[in-house]
Amino acid sequence: MLAISLPPRALPPPRCAPSVFSYSAAISACDKCGGRADQALAIFGQMEAAGVAPNDVTYNALISTLVRVRVRVRVRVRVRVRVRVS
Repeated sequence: MLAISLPPRALPPPRCAPSVFSYSAAISACDKCGGRADQALAIFGQMEAAGVAPNDVTYNALISTLVRVRVRVRVRVRVRVRVRVS
């Protein structure tokens, strides 16, 4: 199968800047993809650097991602402890 690549000039320049809605959607996607907290925090950092103020949806998505990772880590630790004790 052949891959097709476009020359850089073929892509149009971006017409709009990211908004609180696009950043929130990206952070929420990190949660939906298995709790990728590192990526969610990186996006949140980019958002702050760009001067875009977070809203309630942004914070909820970030918290949800961080909680999902914490729960997953806690479950792994419990499983390892039970395996070692057995």
